[in-house]
Amino acid sequence: MHISDQTMTEFFYQNFRAECRKIELKLDEKSQHYVVNLAVRYAHSDQIFMQEGDGKSLPTLAFLYRDALSASSKRERNGLIQTLGDTALFLAAFFPTVWQRRGLNRSYFIAMSESAFSYLALLETTNDSPFAELAEKNEPVATCLGKTLNR
Repeated sequence: MHISDQTMTEFFYQNFRAECRKIELKLDEKSQHYVVNLAVRYAHSDQIFMQEGDGKSLPTLAFLYRDALSASSKRERNGLIQTLGDTALFLAAFFPTVWQRRGLNRSYFIAMSESAFSYLALLETTNDSPFAELAEKNEPVATCLGKTLNR
């Protein structure tokens, strides 16, 4: 049975909203949709795992940050910072303990995601993006997303 992105989106949206209600986390619709779209996108393993030799591995956030700093244009840099924020949020949500063996903990991923989204929020000239809210409420968003993804 193949689950369509439409069905997956509906599933994640309903469950993410339910998890947010449980902890009384209020998020704008644009933030909810952003997080749900991120979950759907990263539910496809080719979107989160990187090809490395004969296998695949999770991205290294420090390398994403390094690449953003050396980007040749603002657009490329901002895209890499957004990828950094998205990836860090997803890793904090879905893999909260896997990194402990490497000396990292969930707070590292939360801090990276907060920083990336805060940077992107500063660039906004309108109030149309979810970045400020995602930066401000990053830890509870990661908690709700994690519970949604792990259902």
